[in-house]
Amino acid sequence: MSTFERHARYYLSLAQSSDQDWQLLDAEWEQVRRAWFWIVKQGNQQLICEYVEAFYPYLLLRGLWQDALEWTQREFEIHRKWQDDTAQLFSLMRLAEVYDKLGNTRQVMLCCNQALTCLESVPVEEQRKRLEIQIRLYLGTAYLTSGNTTEALALYEYARTLARNIGDWRSEFIAMTSQASAARRLGNLQQAKKLAEEMYTLAVKHRDHKSTALSLQIKGNVLLDSGDLRRARQVYQRGLKYARLAGTYDLEIGFLYSLANLARTEGKLSKVIELWEEALQRAGALGDKVQESDLVGGLGDIYLEAGDLERAIQCFEQNLIAARQTGNRVMECGRLATLGQAYHRQGELEKAAQYYRQALQLSGEIGDLQMEARILASMGNLADDRNEKQEALIFYEQALQLARRIGDERLGADIRWNRSRIVKSDNVTSQQPSRHDCMHQDRIINGGLR
Repeated sequence: MSTFERHARYYLSLAQSSDQDWQLLDAEWEQVRRAWFWIVKQGNQQLICEYVEAFYPYLLLRGLWQDALEWTQREFEIHRKWQDDTAQLFSLMRLAEVYDKLGNTRQVMLCCNQALTCLESVPVEEQRKRLEIQIRLYLGTAYLTSGNTTEALALYEYARTLARNIGDWRSEFIAMTSQASAARRLGNLQQAKKLAEEMYTLAVKHRDHKSTALSLQIKGNVLLDSGDLRRARQVYQRGLKYARLAGTYDLEIGFLYSLANLARTEGKLSKVIELWEEALQRAGALGDKVQESDLVGGLGDIYLEAGDLERAIQCFEQNLIAARQTGNRVMECGRLATLGQAYHRQGELEKAAQYYRQALQLSGEIGDLQMEARILASMGNLADDRNEKQEALIFYEQALQLARRIGDERLGADIRWNRSRIVKSDNVTSQQPSRHDCMHQDRIINGGLR
């Protein structure tokens, strides 16, 4: 065995024996990458697959999504050459997860549909059905993001029924989580609340602290959306206790985030920052670069709402750099949009328009129709502030069409309010954009609001 191979196998054994204490690998990561490049150059297919199996969780936790994509693509090609359908299935599920984090909805769909064709290679029926549930839930979320709400909800219900039929309460719980999140996203708070209560009953029945915490987080979010701040706080505080009992740091951070949002709704800025900094310290101590970066961006949201635009911009720019480094196009799109909002509020309208245009283009590329609708609505607000009323109505109309397509009633109501305000105050006729208007809007999007 050569010295290079001994080094490569040493880092592999380190990953396999670390028990997911990934901080042990941080100091050695550059050496691990060198070992990986050597393995690829040597064409050692078995070792490539072993590396992906061992390091994949680390790559996700550290936000190394481009590495995760490149490594897993190599693994998939090897399994395809070996004509191992079962191994291909697991590679495709990894690829779907990575593409989801990168915001590539189309690739998520392709991977999921291809994975479904490999299911018959799994010999044990119960395992095969569990894998099918996971795939259909991923596929449902991709459909929801791309605006196919009916198909998404049907996939969620199918997955839940399948889980119930095989007596897999955990998979049923995960399916219900997807249903509740979709209902909340679409503004159906009664349905989301009903599902959260069913999830809580299921989790308590099985004495599972993590699932109990998750059900309480969803219920708290629905109560917050409904304006019931007192009960939302009670639910969040109970959920935080369960998250700590379960030892799930990501859920713990999620509850700190939720409590901070609640404090922000109440206008308690000092409490918001205190909770946010606690969550940041927790993520930093655990080495979760993804959570840490997201929390920095969230802190920017807080500063934006408080009117501290310079600090907001600093946080957004830091988060944007991290998003681009990891290839997280969903986060990149969101931060481009919030930078547009910050500069809009600062009165730098041309700079705001530039960021909105970048965000709009990226939202179209990743296929997130809800994000695209929100950006168009923001561009409508910007045009309105520049007294370009007809352009504002065009943006609002396109945003409203997307909101209708994805079934987002809350977003649609906000857009209609903005549109009616212009019509009433300026006696501008709201209309479907003509071919001339669409060409004019393309000029605005690509050439700047002048």
